[in-house]
Amino acid sequence: TRFGNIKTLGDILAENGYSNYLLLGSNADFGGRRTYFANHNYLIYDYYTAIKEKKIASDYYEWWGYEDAKLFDIAKEELTKISEKKKPFNFTILTADTHFTDGYLDESCEKRFDSHYANSFYCSDGKLNDFVTWIKEQNFYHNTTIIIVGDHHTMQNNFYKKKDYVRTVYNVFINSRYNGYFEYKNRTFTTFDLFPTTLASLGADIGGDRLGLGTNLYSDKKTIPELIGLDVFNEELSKSSTYYYDVIRK
Repeated sequence: TRFGNIKTLGDILAENGYSNYLLLGSNADFGGRRTYFANHNYLIYDYYTAIKEKKIASDYYEWWGYEDAKLFDIAKEELTKISEKKKPFNFTILTADTHFTDGYLDESCEKRFDSHYANSFYCSDGKLNDFVTWIKEQNFYHNTTIIIVGDHHTMQNNFYKKKDYVRTVYNVFINSRYNGYFEYKNRTFTTFDLFPTTLASLGADIGGDRLGLGTNLYSDKKTIPELIGLDVFNEELSKSSTYYYDVIRK
């Protein structure tokens, strides 16, 4: 499914002169990602691209393809080349070392905790921090926004023992272009809201501060879950939609 009848982040950025890239250390075919991103103005660099460009051997296979240590090295090489083109770019990276089951540890990882999975988080945090620090040292950083988001809660069973612990997904915007109103505490929002918020963080002006089901979190407009409640929002999303199948999912 390519979702050809919707306008995505990649489409909007491409229309405004951006080049879009997706880097991942696995096979981009998984979950239909290649079809989706290729049809919405992204160039894709995945596990097989790394083999083709001799970044890894043809028989190399670790974790989901190649591990995040190599992913960040390739990202640095690609970002250095892309930034020299003097053209706006969106460079999206999918990391995987903290994926269940138990996460991945390479030889550089410190085994600080008894849990293999906890160690994978600790090691991944360090690698991500090093990568962000590297970006901040580059000439292109002054005009670059870094967005770090998680795709979902961990699916590792029984990792969090405290029943009263409220699990949330980590999201952070670094070096945002937005300088206006920002209510930064106690918002109820979902992944949908990251769509307009991402564009706003790049300096885009969004009429009405909404795109699709998402609300620009930099604005003073309430998100849909804040207006109708998260339970009602989820209930509505769970309903079948003929419009979705007939129009959107094509």
